[in-house]
Amino acid sequence: MSQEQINQWSKLYGRQIILEVMAQNGTVKMSLRHEYRKFKWKLFGKAALAKRCVFMTMVAACLFDEGAVLISDSRATKTNNAQYEFSDTLQKIIPIRKNIALAYAGDVQIAGDVAREIRLRIIGNDNQKEPQVLASTLPSIARGLYLKHAIIRRRYSDIYLMMAGVDSLKQIHVYVFKSPLFKPTKIEKGYDVIGSGDIVKPYLRDRFNEIDKSTNSLKSKADALIVGLESELQKHDIGFTVGGLFQTILITP
Repeated sequence: MSQEQINQWSKLYGRQIILEVMAQNGTVKMSLRHEYRKFKWKLFGKAALAKRCVFMTMVAACLFDEGAVLISDSRATKTNNAQYEFSDTLQKIIPIRKNIALAYAGDVQIAGDVAREIRLRIIGNDNQKEPQVLASTLPSIARGLYLKHAIIRRRYSDIYLMMAGVDSLKQIHVYVFKSPLFKPTKIEKGYDVIGSGDIVKPYLRDRFNEIDKSTNSLKSKADALIVGLESELQKHDIGFTVGGLFQTILITP
């Protein structure tokens, strides 16, 4: 980790987040690690030193010439007195406006707050309606909300965000953002998967081109993806972290 990176992160988050990220990556020295643990103990308490949460979901984005397909499961999992409870009605792909959608894996509240803030930015601002512009402003929005929730809860909850949209020139853009920095990564033609269901990536690697060439209908490609992803998930033991009916959104020019 370069000094330039550390200085940049300091401006974005402050020293405590730097130490958090460095400790995650195993690059923090023992003296700094001790300082990091002391800080977290003081600010967040004993619970903050517990294991970080795991993404319990699957969201896949596939970008074809005809458009983009976003697919997610609908399972919400929580603990109650050390017992897991789940429901299959959670909406993990959130429509932002007619041609933009935001999907997430991880913290539900942070994702909802980010979606609301993006909608507020769009109102009365035509420039912000362009997905590539939103992709440049979303990181600062998400970082602020990420830190806000960390302080309120006295713990960090990891989250991935995935945004897809069509610009005024009918070009489709798909981006992935990962906490804590939320630096945008653009998906060119191809696919990406976030969440505990990312075990389906080898399936997409092997079958994406075949599905792409099988038809010119984006809906037919989406149908083939749903069948294939459901079948692939059933082959793997991921407990009950992914489940329920799939939610699908098509983004077309």
